[in-house]
Amino acid sequence: MYFTEGILPWNRKDIYVQRSPLFNANKINTPLLLLHGTKDTNVPPGESLQFYTALKLLNKSVELVEVEGENHHILTHDKQVLWSKTILAWFDRWLKDRPEWWQKLYPEK
Repeated sequence: MYFTEGILPWNRKDIYVQRSPLFNANKINTPLLLLHGTKDTNVPPGESLQFYTALKLLNKSVELVEVEGENHHILTHDKQVLWSKTILAWFDRWLKDRPEWWQKLYPEK
């Protein structure tokens, strides 16, 4: 068996809730970028979606960028390039107060 029976989330809610980003979303004050492959087998995409939703409900600065068809490691070259540009544009937006690149990559709907 892969997991020890005693440490599964439904058996140890105490440690999972204490360490869960979702249950600590109210403590987030820094703008947060969530990047996620839609086929991620390491971290289920639903985890990022739940966290994103919680932060939005709390009116926090957060963006969720999903990379279609990619796993935990982005292997398709053009998607790797976009992944890198996304991170750099995020830093420009929040660290340099230059949101133009981000807005070009991800125009508001």
